[in-house]
Amino acid sequence: MSLERIDREVRREERGFSFSMRIIGSQEIIRVFVSDDALNDRGSAPSMAGKRVQFEDDEQAFEEIASDKHSHGRVSAGGCISIDFADLGGILE
Repeated sequence: MSLERIDREVRREERGFSFSMRIIGSQEIIRVFVSDDALNDRGSAPSMAGKRVQFEDDEQAFEEIASDKHSHGRVSAGGCISIDFADLGGILE
Protein backbone atom coordinates (compact mmCIF):
# COMPACT_ATOMS: atom_id res chain seq x y z
CA MET A 1 0.00 0.00 0.00
CA SER A 2 1.43 3.37 -0.98
CA LEU A 3 -1.08 5.43 1.02
CA GLU A 4 -2.17 5.40 4.64
CA ARG A 5 -5.21 6.92 6.31
CA ILE A 6 -4.27 9.87 8.50
CA ASP A 7 -7.58 10.44 10.26
CA ARG A 8 -11.09 9.04 10.26
CA GLU A 9 -12.77 12.29 9.17
CA VAL A 10 -15.08 11.89 6.19
CA ARG A 11 -16.62 14.93 4.55
CA ARG A 12 -19.84 14.97 2.59
CA GLU A 13 -19.41 16.88 -0.66
CA GLU A 14 -21.66 17.51 -3.59
CA ARG A 15 -22.15 14.10 -5.25
CA GLY A 16 -19.90 12.11 -2.92
CA PHE A 17 -17.70 11.73 0.13
CA SER A 18 -14.05 12.62 0.61
CA PHE A 19 -11.28 11.80 3.04
CA SER A 20 -7.53 12.32 3.27
CA MET A 21 -4.67 9.87 2.99
CA ARG A 22 -0.93 10.41 3.20
CA ILE A 23 1.79 8.98 1.01
CA ILE A 24 3.66 6.54 3.23
CA GLY A 25 7.02 7.96 4.29
CA SER A 26 6.13 11.56 3.47
CA GLN A 27 3.93 14.40 4.61
CA GLU A 28 2.19 14.73 1.21
CA ILE A 29 -1.59 14.53 1.54
CA ILE A 30 -3.85 13.05 -1.13
CA ARG A 31 -7.58 13.79 -1.18
CA VAL A 32 -9.74 10.78 -2.02
CA PHE A 33 -13.20 11.41 -3.45
CA VAL A 34 -15.77 8.59 -3.59
CA SER A 35 -18.62 9.52 -5.92
CA ASP A 36 -22.23 8.70 -5.10
CA ASP A 37 -22.40 6.42 -8.15
CA ALA A 38 -19.89 4.15 -6.38
CA LEU A 39 -22.49 3.77 -3.62
CA ASN A 40 -25.49 2.91 -5.80
CA ASP A 41 -24.70 -0.76 -6.31
CA ARG A 42 -27.27 -1.96 -3.76
CA GLY A 43 -30.36 -0.40 -5.24
CA SER A 44 -31.51 2.69 -7.00
CA ALA A 45 -31.30 6.16 -5.43
CA PRO A 46 -30.49 5.34 -1.80
CA SER A 47 -31.18 8.00 0.82
CA MET A 48 -28.35 10.14 2.17
CA ALA A 49 -28.27 7.98 5.31
CA GLY A 50 -28.14 4.88 3.12
CA LYS A 51 -25.22 6.30 1.14
CA ARG A 52 -23.34 6.98 4.37
CA VAL A 53 -23.92 3.41 5.55
CA GLN A 54 -22.74 2.03 2.19
CA PHE A 55 -19.66 4.24 2.35
CA GLU A 56 -18.83 3.04 5.87
CA ASP A 57 -19.38 -0.62 4.91
CA ASP A 58 -16.84 -0.34 2.07
CA GLU A 59 -14.50 2.29 3.54
CA GLN A 60 -11.50 -0.06 3.85
CA ALA A 61 -11.98 -1.18 0.24
CA PHE A 62 -12.08 2.47 -0.89
CA GLU A 63 -8.77 3.06 0.91
CA GLU A 64 -7.26 0.06 -0.89
CA ILE A 65 -8.57 1.22 -4.27
CA ALA A 66 -7.13 4.70 -3.64
CA SER A 67 -3.74 3.26 -2.73
CA ASP A 68 -3.76 1.05 -5.82
CA LYS A 69 -4.70 3.98 -8.07
CA HIS A 70 -1.91 6.06 -6.48
CA SER A 71 0.60 3.25 -7.05
CA HIS A 72 -0.36 3.27 -10.74
CA GLY A 73 -0.08 7.06 -11.07
CA ARG A 74 -3.82 7.65 -11.36
CA VAL A 75 -3.85 10.90 -9.36
CA SER A 76 -5.16 14.19 -10.73
CA ALA A 77 -2.81 17.14 -11.17
CA GLY A 78 -4.50 18.67 -8.12
CA GLY A 79 -3.57 15.70 -5.93
CA CYS A 80 -6.97 13.97 -5.85
CA ILE A 81 -7.94 10.37 -6.46
CA SER A 82 -11.52 9.86 -7.63
CA ILE A 83 -13.32 6.58 -7.11
CA ASP A 84 -16.49 5.85 -9.04
CA PHE A 85 -18.59 2.84 -10.03
CA ALA A 86 -16.08 1.70 -12.66
CA ASP A 87 -13.42 1.23 -9.96
CA LEU A 88 -15.49 -1.22 -7.90
CA GLY A 89 -14.80 -4.41 -9.81
CA GLY A 90 -13.04 -6.06 -6.89
CA ILE A 91 -15.52 -5.24 -4.12
CA LEU A 92 -18.92 -5.86 -5.71
CA GLU A 93 -20.47 -9.18 -4.86
